Amino acid sequence: GLDLFAHYGVSKTDGNTNVVNINGTNYGLMGTQMMGDLDQKRTGQAFWVGGRYTLPFANAAKLGYEYNRGSQYWMSFTNAANDLTNKLATRGNAHEVYYIQPLNRYAHIRAGAQFIKYDYAGSGSHLGTPMKLGDAGTETQIKDLTNYYLLFNLLF
Repeated sequence: GLDLFAHYGVSKTDGNTNVVNINGTNYGLMGTQMMGDLDQKRTGQAFWVGGRYTLPFANAAKLGYEYNRGSQYWMSFTNAANDLTNKLATRGNAHEVYYIQPLNRYAHIRAGAQFIKYDYAGSGSHLGTPMKLGDAGTETQIKDLTNYYLLFNLLF
């Protein structure tokens, strides 16, 4: 009744001088013109591990835990994720615990919580230099995010 998984990913970028101008600042792939790093090669990495246990009671309910960590230059391809927090794009640490209660063969309820601690600004974005939180210009960034949720899922 125990399912485990592990995933490791690497992202590599080779920036050039092509930019997008947003409010007077030029942003490139993992670089910013004012930082002088538009043409840098960057390597990011992330891992994701977790497990889910099928409880021997409660109509095959499941209890799960997941953890993922992304480095400073991690570039996820999950921009269109159906997850509001896009935890797999986190440049930092994310923990998630959840409980899944099947209602029938095609429907279940999932209740859980996510706890995300960002180390670098710009998680989920391919534009701009990912700076350590607290450095110039990152004082207003979210450092910690907690998300409690209740979902009703239909399978078809």
